[in-house]
Amino acid sequence: AKASGKTSVVAHVTKGMKGIIHLKSSASTTKEQLLSELSHTLYSPTAIIGSYYSALSDSEYYLGRPPVILIEIDRKGHEIKEDGTLSAVQSLTKDLSPSSNVVIVLSDTNSVLLFGNDVHRETFIWVEDFTSEQAIQYVRKLFLNTTEEQAANIISKIGTRPGTIYDLYEYTLNGQEIG
Repeated sequence: AKASGKTSVVAHVTKGMKGIIHLKSSASTTKEQLLSELSHTLYSPTAIIGSYYSALSDSEYYLGRPPVILIEIDRKGHEIKEDGTLSAVQSLTKDLSPSSNVVIVLSDTNSVLLFGNDVHRETFIWVEDFTSEQAIQYVRKLFLNTTEEQAANIISKIGTRPGTIYDLYEYTLNGQEIG
């Protein structure tokens, strides 16, 4: 769902979790750039693209589960083409699948149409707006000591989009007052 706050929700849910590697991609990112970012994350900023399989396998051993690699594709106003970034991400995902779980977050809903050719390895998760009840629960979880009535008042003003609710939470964390 376009502008539903997928990136904000993913960042919030995975914050501080061990074994989660975030890779960011734009509409022009190549596989080599993604591998370089992965290698630098696993090793160091000066690492050469190397045997990331062993590092991922070590992570699985220490975590007791495969690491999760989140690849966010932000189109930033450019069309995501099947023969460009998408092809690079799909190729990298296939390479990483034996040693990790890969989650691809698309900023453009239409890009999902370029997937779906591998039903055995691809699963779509659609992020929709919360129901009113879910939004009230989420507001009360983020804003401790908030009554149900106060939470309902907040969502009546900003809606039930998870990312918008979380953005409001971050805004207030930074000392901003809500008018």
